[in-house]
Amino acid sequence: MAKTGLDRRGRPSSADRAAARLLEFRSDPIGFCEVVLGVRPDGWQRLALRALGSGSNVSIRSGHGVGKSALLSWCMLWALSCWPHAKVPCTAPTEHQLWDVLWAEAGRWLKRSELAPYMLFTQTKIAIRGYEESWFAVARTARTAENLAGFHAPRLLYVVDEASGIRDEIMVTVDGALTTEGSQCIMAGNPTRGEGYFFDSHTRSRGRWECFAVSSMDSPRVSQSYAVEMAEKWGLDSDVYRVRVLGEFPKELSESFLRLSEIELAVQRWHELPAGEPVELGVDVARFGSDETVFVLRCGDKVTLIERQSGWDLMQTAGRVIQLCDERGVRTVRVDDTGLGGGVVDRLREQLSGVQVVPVNFGGSGDGHYLNQAGVLWGALRERLRSGEIGLPDNAELVAQLSARRHSITSTGKIALERKSDMKRRKLPSPDIADALVLAFGGVGLVPAGVFVRPVQYSVL
Repeated sequence: MAKTGLDRRGRPSSADRAAARLLEFRSDPIGFCEVVLGVRPDGWQRLALRALGSGSNVSIRSGHGVGKSALLSWCMLWALSCWPHAKVPCTAPTEHQLWDVLWAEAGRWLKRSELAPYMLFTQTKIAIRGYEESWFAVARTARTAENLAGFHAPRLLYVVDEASGIRDEIMVTVDGALTTEGSQCIMAGNPTRGEGYFFDSHTRSRGRWECFAVSSMDSPRVSQSYAVEMAEKWGLDSDVYRVRVLGEFPKELSESFLRLSEIELAVQRWHELPAGEPVELGVDVARFGSDETVFVLRCGDKVTLIERQSGWDLMQTAGRVIQLCDERGVRTVRVDDTGLGGGVVDRLREQLSGVQVVPVNFGGSGDGHYLNQAGVLWGALRERLRSGEIGLPDNAELVAQLSARRHSITSTGKIALERKSDMKRRKLPSPDIADALVLAFGGVGLVPAGVFVRPVQYSVL
């Protein structure tokens, strides 16, 4: 903190005394967290803080829910408190991750600490009072390299959340700044991509970084049932388990039809996309056993509803579709027409007017590239994922189902999507949510001219 002089009795002011005490924590961020913030860091957090305090650049790959955003927020406050006129640029791939998660976390710790009277907290800036233009942390989304350029200070700490999702050309700016004396970086994230700047920090550039891998199983913040459930459903060798539980980079096997990294990027985009038009519904109808009937609603390029039901008969399924059409302004409904789905289609055509009901036979003939209709629809989804159009909710089951399905090449050169029966032989659940998703996005639903279409209403996942 800044010096303010002597009090009326000729002694150092309370602000001076606080500043002198904070200087003691420059090389001891663990002590700062315990004494100033009143928190006892977990074991892995202590190791990362110790590395940062020694002057190293720190890169942390982790599973879900281990407390990485909390750690990054502590580092922000530590740098601001212990170095006069420090600047702390903070970034993340999306506004949601930056402001709703990281920035909100920093605000929470600031509010409950003894630092609050000395710092001004706003939506995009945390500044030392009286030095707002020269001594601050600032939130900048990683949309352009310019957002992270132009920072100069005796002490500069870059804080990067969900680093795997940030493009390399953005991180080049940070990398250049780290050549300046007094500059450091700490970045963390789920390791969703087996390439890029974050991946390199744990591999070929590791000599420049102090690296940590944190498994969800090693964190007291994560229920152990989460890891067990993910292992039982998707297997210990699946990319979903590797990334979301172990904090390891994906293998992204060549036979996987959709890359986990592309799916995770779509999850990051979800908070950025508006709910637009058209409003279309995909319905995968349960046929037997453990399968579920799944409803997936999309508004424009954004999925706004995923609903799963077990044990429903055809009339219950059709009734729920009619409700959703009435409540959400659905224009087009696509139903898996194989098996029991045909009965749902017939009932909907009897009851619905002004809504196009499209039966889809996943086993139907494909095109010049895909063996059957399932491949055509999944292929269309893959192209939209790769072009960066779609926003998906952070639904672990959906992400796992999309990334688990494999493909092969037939003797005629066509792509054959893995059959559900083969997935079950691999002890994987049926990809019911994923199939409903590809139905929701499959093709362009056309409504006959002159037919009234209900307006889109606000919806929440």
